Amino acid sequence: MVRFLLSAAVLASVPLSASAQGLPIVGVWRCVMNSQPASIDMTVQLAPDQSLFAEGTYILNGTSAYYQIRGPGRWVVGPDNSMPGQTFVHMQVIPGNVATFSIHPAWIGDPNNMYALFQPPGGGGPVETACQRIG
Repeated sequence: MVRFLLSAAVLASVPLSASAQGLPIVGVWRCVMNSQPASIDMTVQLAPDQSLFAEGTYILNGTSAYYQIRGPGRWVVGPDNSMPGQTFVHMQVIPGNVATFSIHPAWIGDPNNMYALFQPPGGGGPVETACQRIG
């Protein structure tokens, strides 16, 4: 929840001109996020106006529940308090059939790959996110 609130604050407060920081973020990405409560495998189109469109699969781990997701959202480039010095691409997706969620891959200097491994400060298992440019 803390990361969601931080993402919402960052998305709302960073001006468009400063958000991309000259990084080649715009395009189509395949992102996979694994955590204890859920796993997400989706294709995300990041547009120059910081909007996004995502579709894929949302799996509730430890259950047989999974959802095909499809919906809009927004993205921004910025820091993350959990990992000082890192630049993250914060993506917030609003699919409609599951709760709004965010993923946070880190810019690793490779224009075709993003990656982050995060340990939530309140406990729980690690959250791993990897994205690869596909278009």
